[in-house]
Amino acid sequence: MHQEAEALSALDGMQVPRVLDTNSESWQDLDTNLYIVTEWIDGPTLAERVSGRPLPLDAALDIAQAVLTAVARCHRMNISHRDLKPDNVIMQGPSEPILVDFGMAWSKTSDTERDFETDPGQELGNRFLRLPEHVPGRHLRDDRSDLTMVVALLFYMLTGQAPRALRDVRGRPPHEVMKDSFEKSTLDDPRWRRLRRVFHIGFQEDIEMRHASAQRLVSLLGDLMPDVTPAPDSEIRAELDRMNELLSSSRAVQLAEIRQLQLAAGQTFLDVFRTHLEGSEFALGGSGPTLTEGGLACELLFFIVMAGASHPKVIFEHKTTLSGRGLVALIRVDGQELAEYYRGSAADGETLNEAVKQCAGGVLAQVLRLMRAKLTEYLE
Repeated sequence: MHQEAEALSALDGMQVPRVLDTNSESWQDLDTNLYIVTEWIDGPTLAERVSGRPLPLDAALDIAQAVLTAVARCHRMNISHRDLKPDNVIMQGPSEPILVDFGMAWSKTSDTERDFETDPGQELGNRFLRLPEHVPGRHLRDDRSDLTMVVALLFYMLTGQAPRALRDVRGRPPHEVMKDSFEKSTLDDPRWRRLRRVFHIGFQEDIEMRHASAQRLVSLLGDLMPDVTPAPDSEIRAELDRMNELLSSSRAVQLAEIRQLQLAAGQTFLDVFRTHLEGSEFALGGSGPTLTEGGLACELLFFIVMAGASHPKVIFEHKTTLSGRGLVALIRVDGQELAEYYRGSAADGETLNEAVKQCAGGVLAQVLRLMRAKLTEYLE
């Protein structure tokens, strides 16, 4: 009784009954009849509120958050309730829970720690959910036990049933054993996937693997409360739709047509080389045509060499680039400066193609002259 009176007095009405009068400080006097008078809390217990009928998910989360707020206050003041269950939660309003019955609470509310041991062989906790740390002979004092009971209260509100044990004979946690007890609306809710994680962590037998603190559990439950982020598939579909809309714009269509002109120009330049070199002693190597600069340019990088040899060789480059609303075509042979040989409208593909054919022949003649010079030097 003294533990309860001290705990309630320390909390001073913060989601608990206020102590109006008590003589519990005389607990060591065996001739004194102890009493405690607290304020009356009007309302049904959580057990009466649920009474076997699962609550909607939003209502259950609201109550669980409020209970957790009260438990967090207790823990900040070094008070562990250790007997949380539906009968020990009184509902003053739709989501205003009051914690009662601190008879098994442990607290350190003064400079000198009072160590009230439970009688040997007596089990702590309750049949609502038996915890391994409260079996006879253990009596582990740990705030995480209260957090597990908050998770159990949430389970109770969503199923109408007590979880009883952390694991069944097959090692399954309550939310798997009694999954059919959840309302279909809860299981179909997008938040269920994350809520299942809360249960999975909370119902671990190893206390070190459970929720570490009230603040952490508050955060996890709080993340469930706002509007749910759209499923990844929905986001991807939405982004693809936006991308298709963007690529369907008149400017995007225009740029796509220009890119095709640039690719065709590069291929024409390469085809001229291949046509003239077919059946000769020379081979072509390199890469292209390739779109670069975000699709605004198209580059061709090639070289000619004696068939079956790697040297000597002459490198040539061809590039078309979009400048404003026009296309510019440039050529470079064997490391020389890029030289512009065409500038015209980006809408005039035919003129560009004619210019490419005329340039390619002259460039090939220049490449062959350089190759002849290199071969002469190589053969001397």
